[in-house]
Amino acid sequence: MKKKVVNLSCMALAFVVVFGVAHSVAGEKGPRVKIDGEKIRAHVKYLASDALEGRGTGQKGGDTAAEYIAAQFKSYGLQPASDAGTYLQSVPMVRMKTLSETTFTLIPTNGQPLNLTNLDDFVTSNESQTESADIDAPIVFVGYGITAREYQWDDYKGYDLKGKVALLFVNETISDDPNFFKGKALTYYGRWTYKYEETARRGAIAALIIHRTDLASYGWEVVRNSWGSEKSYLERGSVPKLQAASWIQQEVAQKLVGMAGLELDKLFERAQSRERHR
Repeated sequence: MKKKVVNLSCMALAFVVVFGVAHSVAGEKGPRVKIDGEKIRAHVKYLASDALEGRGTGQKGGDTAAEYIAAQFKSYGLQPASDAGTYLQSVPMVRMKTLSETTFTLIPTNGQPLNLTNLDDFVTSNESQTESADIDAPIVFVGYGITAREYQWDDYKGYDLKGKVALLFVNETISDDPNFFKGKALTYYGRWTYKYEETARRGAIAALIIHRTDLASYGWEVVRNSWGSEKSYLERGSVPKLQAASWIQQEVAQKLVGMAGLELDKLFERAQSRERHR
C-alpha cells in the first residue's frame, strides 16, 4: 500500500528563554526575603492577560512576556547569564503548519485507491522541517511500535522499517501487572512522542498512529484541534525525524487494513501477545 502527503509549509523563527542567575558571596547573609502574595498575583495577572495574546512562541506576546520577565530580573539585581550578556538566550526554532490541501492516498495492490481528507480522516506534521514531502512507500503494521528490553517486548522483531510507513496503535499493551509496563499507569512507551521518535530511529519516513478514544483517553476532536494548528519545533539537528508524523481515525485504519484482507480487531488482539514480542 502507498501513502502520499504533499504541501507542508515551514518558517524559521527564534525562541527566547529568559535566563538569569543570583549573585552572592559564599557565606554572605543577605536581607530576609518577604514573599508578597499581591505582587505575585499582579505578575501572573499581567502574563495571563489578553494583552500578551497567549504568549505564542516567536510571536509578539511571547516576546513581550520575555522582556517583562527580564525587566523583573534586573529589578531584583540578578546578573545576566546568557552569552550575549543579556537575560535572553536565543534558541533556533522552526514553525510548521500543514496546509489544508495536504492529501493522503492509500493505494492497495489490487482495487481502488482511498483518498483521505485532512483533519477529518488524518492529521500530520512534517518533523523533517522541509517545505514539502511527497511519500510513496509501503505500510508496515508494528503493533504499538514499542521496543522495551526490560519487559522483553519488541514490536519491531522481524520488521525492517527503513524507507517505509509505520502503522501502529496509540498507547501500550493492556496490563494489570505493575511489573509489566507499570500496570494501568501509562509509561513513556505509550506516548505518541515516543512512537514518532522510535519509528524515525528505525528508518521510517512516516508513521500513522491509529486513534481510539478508549486508548487515547480523548476524542478525535482533541487530536484535530491540536494538530490542525501551527506547531513549533527546535531547529532540526542530526536526530532522525519523520516526514509525516500522523494520526488516523480508527474507521480509516479499519478500511486500510481491510484493503489488505486483514481485520483491525484481530490485529489489536495480536498486538497484546507477549509471546510473539520476545
